Amino acid sequence: MSPRFLIPLCLSVASISFFFTRQFAPASPRSPQAPVALPDLSQTQQLESTQEFLKKPHQISDGPNQADSFKPTPSLQQILDNIRKKDLGPADARLEYLETIVKLSPDALEALVCDMTQNAEWLLKYNTSRFCFEFAVSRLAEVAPEKAANLWLSKDRLHSETDVFLGPWAQKDPQTFALWCLSLSPEAQLASASALGSIAFGAPEQFAAIAPLLIDSPAAAKAAKSAMEFFLRQSTSDAAIEYAKTLPAGSMRIAALGRFAQILSLPDPTTQPEVVAAIAALPRDEAFSLGFGLSEKSAILPAGPAREAAFYSDFSKQAGKDPLAAAARLEALVSPQDYSAAVRGFVSATAHKDPAAAADWALSIPVEASIQRADALDRVARAFVNKDPDAAKAWVESAPLSPEEYFVLTGRQRSR
Repeated sequence: MSPRFLIPLCLSVASISFFFTRQFAPASPRSPQAPVALPDLSQTQQLESTQEFLKKPHQISDGPNQADSFKPTPSLQQILDNIRKKDLGPADARLEYLETIVKLSPDALEALVCDMTQNAEWLLKYNTSRFCFEFAVSRLAEVAPEKAANLWLSKDRLHSETDVFLGPWAQKDPQTFALWCLSLSPEAQLASASALGSIAFGAPEQFAAIAPLLIDSPAAAKAAKSAMEFFLRQSTSDAAIEYAKTLPAGSMRIAALGRFAQILSLPDPTTQPEVVAAIAALPRDEAFSLGFGLSEKSAILPAGPAREAAFYSDFSKQAGKDPLAAAARLEALVSPQDYSAAVRGFVSATAHKDPAAAADWALSIPVEASIQRADALDRVARAFVNKDPDAAKAWVESAPLSPEEYFVLTGRQRSR
């Protein structure tokens, strides 16, 4: 079994014991849902028993009817009922379930997983049911990856389970998997991106090797971000940047380095110029998203959407806490682009708290800065109307607005 699936399996051990105790213990006539006390079995002992099972070699069954007393394609309920009849303890019941799953033929296992996916509501209801599902899927993905992949492809709702269905194949045979992904529709390629990125978790050089195949895929940038995320879990920031340099130049490398900045925040731009350049080249919506999360780094971000979003967020936060300090800092800004973004953030925060004060401040913006002044007045007016329509109307009529500004705010000419 792939190490990727052993980790979540081990993490699930504690909750699994409760599940099997409940599933396999006789129900009380007076309280059918009452939980049964667990035996005195430590988590370490349970983990070791599962690990010992997973170390054993397991053969794929030659026929569909290898599990005792099962029909050729048993349902999960039939499997659990059969184990319950044996009156096993939680740990033994768990191992019995694992043993039953590995004995199933690929066809029977495919039918079992397909049966499980028919009821998505049941599937997500209990974490313990997740264990049953994920172990069966991971086994299918090991012994018959194409079957698992085609099942994933046949149901849109399984696209949220990409790593479970596709991860083992992606990690075992990256090139074949990449070619299969390229045969899919653009939507399906996007959905498969995390599995492509997961290749980097265990073998980053393999993802870098297949990356040129994916350069025109809709999943390319998303897969590169996943690859960087996985890579950072097991390596240093310097190694992560060097790894990003091995990806094809363009959208993949930009996406990977942008994800680096999002996870670790922006480093010193003098020591990480590649990251700074990638931020400047990000698509506008992604750059905005990144900038909002890097408001404390606004002054060192490269010019562009990320810097605009950072200044907006930075001044919005400060104005919400100390509007006077924010206003003083705002007036000290030199760059028109920074000033414009900061004005929007400042007005957005202050207009909701004190629209009258925000209106006075907006009117103090020089008429020469027509774009910033118009934007500030529009935001103030909107907030004013939402909070106090009558006061907003009175302000518009008495404020020293130019004819053009009055028309923009009211939609009519000012009467003489």
